[in-house]
Amino acid sequence: MIEFISCYQILGLNNNAPLEQIKHSFRELSLKYHPDHNNNSLESTNRFRMILNAYGILSDSEKRAEYDQYLEMSHFVGKKNTPSSAIPLPSAPRNMVQTADTLLSDVNFILWEVEDLLADRKLDLDIRPGNRSIREYILIIITFLDKWVLGPAGSGDYFMEARGLEEIDPRSYIDLLGSGNYPSAHTPYTSISGYFYDVRKRTGKLSFNDRTLHAPIPGYKISLMECILEAKDLSVHYLSSLLRVQKGEEVHIKDFSFTSSIFDL
Repeated sequence: MIEFISCYQILGLNNNAPLEQIKHSFRELSLKYHPDHNNNSLESTNRFRMILNAYGILSDSEKRAEYDQYLEMSHFVGKKNTPSSAIPLPSAPRNMVQTADTLLSDVNFILWEVEDLLADRKLDLDIRPGNRSIREYILIIITFLDKWVLGPAGSGDYFMEARGLEEIDPRSYIDLLGSGNYPSAHTPYTSISGYFYDVRKRTGKLSFNDRTLHAPIPGYKISLMECILEAKDLSVHYLSSLLRVQKGEEVHIKDFSFTSSIFDL
């Protein structure tokens, strides 16, 4: 597993880079790595999407402040404020950062943060720092990963299918497990911890490559990579505030704005 690669590193910038520098770096990298300039290869297409996503965060003052807050509050992301060369295209034969590896690391860092929140016995999961409880916000993160990343990548939960029962949409767990009064009905999970650790176990089986990242997921006109980037952005949005709540700060969490209505809860 490679180390965490930040949006700043993707654009080859310091964490304190001014907006003009961010724009300049984006223009440079766009010209260099645009698929049109690289025979429309899958590698360049996926790499360009990462560059575009990083720019979308860092060029928006509100999203950047939220992202910086996450980097600062995270228990697992390094705090180094040193420049890094922009991530190379897969034409480099060795010692390169692969898009698939970077995205897989993003998923794992998200789950480490969630695991730390769930393991904190001093944290009251019933606190409502917004329209929902902490437990429900955590479930939004987990269920999104389950439905839009693990399922399309072939690591879905087949508990109900194996028993010939109707499939459960992972998003239903926000209500089923979100109250803390766990269901006694025949469902795969009876607690948020049980659900989380099953998702964690299934994440260990994830495997991406440029072709599977680029391909549309069954039944939708979106790619697996778009789903992973959305999961990353959603998780950073909520974790940046949940980690502050964990530190005892008072915050009001706003609902995440999805890039497509397909993802709506």
